[in-house]
Amino acid sequence: MDLPKKHCKGGQSSNRFANIRTEKRLIYVKKVCEELKKTFIGPNNRPIVQGLVLGGYADFKNSVYENNTFDVRLKPIVIKILDLSYGMEQGFN
Repeated sequence: MDLPKKHCKGGQSSNRFANIRTEKRLIYVKKVCEELKKTFIGPNNRPIVQGLVLGGYADFKNSVYENNTFDVRLKPIVIKILDLSYGMEQGFN
């Protein structure tokens, strides 16, 4: 999903762009939480992993962890929340 960047347009459109950006970020965070649930909650309604590390840049990782749609069964197994400066393989290393 392509999230919009901040716009440098002024006037009345700046509030509209800010609202659209905020709404798309919330939708993206909810989708991430749903995917976490589908991926890490097994058929017996228990986590299938012993620990999770949430990593990312900016505030996304914290938004995901604090979101209401983040499964309560996954919260206790979050080992660490890491701030990554880079994406893809560079961030992983």
